Amino acid sequence: MTAREIAFVHGFCLIVSSALAKNEDYDPFTSGELKAIEETKKIEKSAASKVECQVTWKNSATVLQIYVEGKRVYEDDQSHWFRYGDPVVLDLDGNGLDDVIKNHYPGSQGLGLGCHLYIYSQYEAGRFVKLQLPAERFTNDDIFDLNKDQRKEFVTCVLVKHEKHNYWVYRCWQLKGRQVISVDDEFNFPRAIWFTAKPNKRLVSPEKLKGIMENYPKLDLSREKEEAEQRHAPDEATDTAPAEQGPRQALR
Repeated sequence: MTAREIAFVHGFCLIVSSALAKNEDYDPFTSGELKAIEETKKIEKSAASKVECQVTWKNSATVLQIYVEGKRVYEDDQSHWFRYGDPVVLDLDGNGLDDVIKNHYPGSQGLGLGCHLYIYSQYEAGRFVKLQLPAERFTNDDIFDLNKDQRKEFVTCVLVKHEKHNYWVYRCWQLKGRQVISVDDEFNFPRAIWFTAKPNKRLVSPEKLKGIMENYPKLDLSREKEEAEQRHAPDEATDTAPAEQGPRQALR
């Protein structure tokens, strides 16, 4: 997916933008960082991956189904709009087990605000937990390995209002088992750019950033919620993906 893609869906204009925004008017990265990101961001699903995903329609809801070695081990019911955007399968935390990351645009128009990023962490073989972050602009381009430690970082972007102005706020994260943790301090985040009518790539001052972050959506990353735990497929008869309609390949 390119940095900006305009998709006309059911009469709405949905703007899907990468947080990297290399071709956008609001670029939070230095040239050196962009070079490092370009070298490490290539996302490839392992040829030996045991994980497959499909997004399907079931009982008037969009359902994400995760399969491990052909067996359905997890389902997540979402709204109609969850069907747009392909899941990405890769090992985010370097534990040797592939995870799933999926964006969700809940019918937003224009800038596509109010969106979320779901991370389905495979913390043990065949066991997943769902974690959630606000992320109004996200594509697979926003996943990379900045320090080349085999554990991926990913950047999210949220529009935050402060003192009558709006700011794009960028934060950096890592997955560690059953938790998403902020690595802002390690990589000099958060960063914010004033959303102006004209192109603007100037980061706000540390003093201004402090005030902006007071309005950032509140997060509880200390533990996952009980209802986010793994849900096995209830019907054993349909526990395995049909051979003629196997899971759709995740985005490579």
